[in-house]
Amino acid sequence: MNPKSLTDKQQIELVRFELKYCERCGRTCLRAAGDDSIYCRRCLPEVEELPEPRRGRNSATIANEPGRYEAGAELQGAIDGGVA
Repeated sequence: MNPKSLTDKQQIELVRFELKYCERCGRTCLRAAGDDSIYCRRCLPEVEELPEPRRGRNSATIANEPGRYEAGAELQGAIDGGVA
């Protein structure tokens, strides 16, 4: 249909989509542009049933605190290839 031949009652609605992968199963899917969903339709019901994550301190924050671990230098040496 030629857009110029559209009457006032007929309108074309454009919807933009983005290609997204599900962060649970890895399946690729389309979502409406601007939508911030991170799970596909199949995984969403299962994820909604999960308990809310605890909002405590994350392990990266704890691990980076100075003096938190006494064995820090030994572990760093082992990571760098040295003998602990």
